[in-house]
Amino acid sequence: MKKWILPAWCAFPAAAILSALPASAKLPMLHDDDWIGYFAVHESNRYDFVMQRTGEIALIPKNRERKWVAVANHIRIDYGIEELHPDGKSVFKETRPGSLVSEHEATDDLDKVVIRGNATGDAVFELVIEQSRDIISIGGRVVDPGELKEHPLRFAVRVSLPNVYRRVDILNGEEQREFDQLTRRDYLELKRLDGSREKLDHENQQALDGQALTGSGVEEIEMRLSYYEGRRFFFEATRNSGMAIGEDRSPGAWYEGMVLHWTTDPAKDTEHKGRLSFWVK
Repeated sequence: MKKWILPAWCAFPAAAILSALPASAKLPMLHDDDWIGYFAVHESNRYDFVMQRTGEIALIPKNRERKWVAVANHIRIDYGIEELHPDGKSVFKETRPGSLVSEHEATDDLDKVVIRGNATGDAVFELVIEQSRDIISIGGRVVDPGELKEHPLRFAVRVSLPNVYRRVDILNGEEQREFDQLTRRDYLELKRLDGSREKLDHENQQALDGQALTGSGVEEIEMRLSYYEGRRFFFEATRNSGMAIGEDRSPGAWYEGMVLHWTTDPAKDTEHKGRLSFWVK
């Protein structure tokens, strides 16, 4: 991963991120045929939001027939505690096996669920997931630092957008023309915390520069990808929070994979009301 440093509160983890959700962590689960093994589900005409009893979260777009599009390339959402180091880098801490618990019952009609988990060093985090009018909102907080007292901690979420257009670099002339036709309406548009805006389309094929694109931090993102049958994705950081953009692979164009990293400004979000909200149209 390309290393770079942003303002501490919105910096994307520059170090390798550990897997946050071990398979042995178990929450209550649904038992009906459609959603057996899941803890929380929201079904929409345009997408499904699902959380397995093991804690893994995915956003899965649907086509016009309301069927899942590209299950192998769903949008993965990770969450947990990260530790901030003096050099500006941050590291996700591994969630301890079997530590995820919730007082809420499993649901296929998501309204609000609260989950707690323990990270390395017995640090405790709380994850809040809410759904209202087809909009999912995720937030959380560090409840107890446990033994992790050497460096500041914060709660963070990362959204992994996969590389859905593979092998673009070896297309021949006719294939390139077909690809250009397919992706001609694809775009990534963002609004930064300072109010500035930027838009990339399918012609922006240069390597993604996450630091330059993020700038002071990102407040809103809108994205369209033909791979997901033209669905548009919206991400919004609420007050006192922000997003940063990073690469999830060797540098490539924006449509060849990226990671959205969300966190709050701990000094301002003292009531832990900051949320990452997202929806699909």
